[in-house]
Amino acid sequence: MKYFSIQHSWNPEILGSFPQSDKAVMKGHVDDEDFIGNWIQKKVPFDNPNIPDIVLKRKAKLTDLLHAPYDMGYVGCLIISEDFRKVLETFSINLEDFQFFKIKVKYKILKNINYYYLHPAKVNYDAVDYPKSEIFITSPLNEYKDLVSIESAEHYIRYQEELRKFGWRGTTLVNLRIENLVVNPNLKEHIFCNPFPQSGMYFVSDNLRSAMEESKLTGIEFFPSELKLKDYQGENGYRKKMYNY
Repeated sequence: MKYFSIQHSWNPEILGSFPQSDKAVMKGHVDDEDFIGNWIQKKVPFDNPNIPDIVLKRKAKLTDLLHAPYDMGYVGCLIISEDFRKVLETFSINLEDFQFFKIKVKYKILKNINYYYLHPAKVNYDAVDYPKSEIFITSPLNEYKDLVSIESAEHYIRYQEELRKFGWRGTTLVNLRIENLVVNPNLKEHIFCNPFPQSGMYFVSDNLRSAMEESKLTGIEFFPSELKLKDYQGENGYRKKMYNY
């Protein structure tokens, strides 16, 4: 089954303003136990976690996928509309892996628009075909890129732990980055949380992508999992061909 990464559109004609968000309004403190930013890739045990409100710019347009600020607890999440949620629910989203929380979005005179914070409660390490994917050790500023061989999900987890403990090239400030993600051919899920967030946190099946497009959900682009980032964003890349900007 073919898979696609969910990406935010950058098209100003669709978004009105990029990013759409003007600011986040924090409630409480980031050190509070119920602050959503403290539960990245973990199941949230609260019914109503502390999620900052989003205030949109006046020039922004409402889309089914909103571009939220990357700070204030929004790292790795998707801010989605009711219509977006309904499409996901038709594919029986596994709530062991994902959670929906209502979020306050303020836009012009509207103060309670119906949006949800889609929270990744679990990373699906078994979603990747590691031997067939290209995986590199990189520095934060990409000064170097060293190809490594990862054989399995267990090997990946162990390798990550060793990098955090022992480092690479004299520093622990390194990451494992994937260039082209090959999905495990035995995967059955229609959506999964990717262990390599640099290439996109959420991946969806071709069937789910088609359902999203048929529902005319806005603010979304789909990046084929096997493409390298430069082949997506390049001057004559996939984004230009598919989305014409």
